[in-house]
Amino acid sequence: MDTRKIYTDTLNKIHRKLLSNGQKYDSVDPSDTAKDGIYSISQGGSWTESFYTGMLWLDYLITKNEAIKKNIDMQMWEFRQRVRQVRNLNHHDIGFLYSLSAVAGYKLTSEEIYKDTALMAARLLIERYQPQGKFIQAWGDIHDKNAHRLIIDCMLNIPLLYWAAEVTGDEKFYQIAYNHAVTTMENIFRPDNSTYHTFFFDYDTGKPLYGKTAQGSGDDSAWARGQAWAIYGFSISYRYTKDERFLNAAKRAADYFMKHLPADNVPYWDLCFNDKDAEPRDSSAAAIAVCGLLEIASFTQAAERCYYTESADKILLSLCENYLSADDKESVLDHAVYSVPHNLGVDEACIWGDYYFTEALTRVCHEKEFVSFW
Repeated sequence: MDTRKIYTDTLNKIHRKLLSNGQKYDSVDPSDTAKDGIYSISQGGSWTESFYTGMLWLDYLITKNEAIKKNIDMQMWEFRQRVRQVRNLNHHDIGFLYSLSAVAGYKLTSEEIYKDTALMAARLLIERYQPQGKFIQAWGDIHDKNAHRLIIDCMLNIPLLYWAAEVTGDEKFYQIAYNHAVTTMENIFRPDNSTYHTFFFDYDTGKPLYGKTAQGSGDDSAWARGQAWAIYGFSISYRYTKDERFLNAAKRAADYFMKHLPADNVPYWDLCFNDKDAEPRDSSAAAIAVCGLLEIASFTQAAERCYYTESADKILLSLCENYLSADDKESVLDHAVYSVPHNLGVDEACIWGDYYFTEALTRVCHEKEFVSFW
């Protein structure tokens, strides 16, 4: 089986979809989840708008297609306006929104307007830092005692701060990102290397209190997407800091994830489920995990590198063979889940799944040209 051809053909299909979708999603982005493979237009207040823009930047990195670049230019104006107006940014997902839009743009074009936009976002993000607990608060007003928590997703938000430290030389950005990663690492893992989704701290003292889920099956289970965030997030923190504890944390999360996959290597929405359970899959968690496994592999040698590369390949091949959206659909990857407990986007395409799948394919098919936006 020529897996490279399968991956290349799939990436070409994504390119064609992006070109086809460009008229509908010109200066706007798709909603977070699709319905039968068709996205609605986002109203501009979600944490997910950048994933489509990130797909466009990935495509432009490889194709240099001018229609794709024109599409990007129209969308980037809105991202700059949003951060200048501080509109719908009262959360930690500022990192998602601006790593895949403005940071990506600066890395690929060196245009100062992208750098300036991303730095405005980074300055907003550090306002959510809680110094007594040494973490970035995920949601809610920073003075709300009941919202005093971090969530595992934020490991993909803090790369914005590592990048900001690199381009400005301001150690403050780095230290906040590093502190958050350490606090997360020390509290988010259970003894079996599964992870909590969220973790609460005492508002007055910063003392760690307890873990709780928001989107998993239970407080003691391993929400699949959260485990995948841990794989990728800690491996990225290792890339920036070279703190071996972060690489080890990524490996611990990855090994737990791999041991709890079903026969086709794409997880159910929570890792407590297996092939005996009538539960939906989450292809988006699988796509995130592939990116994380490839990141880990880039820092390992010999047999260990082979293990993580082959693990990523098994998942990616299954996604290509069993989870692709039909060619006439806007979406890329079927059978994802936003949140089962909230009955949101269950067994539908999710825009972040489409993005991470595209990133994984780009990384595998164009290893030399690939640029990480994180």
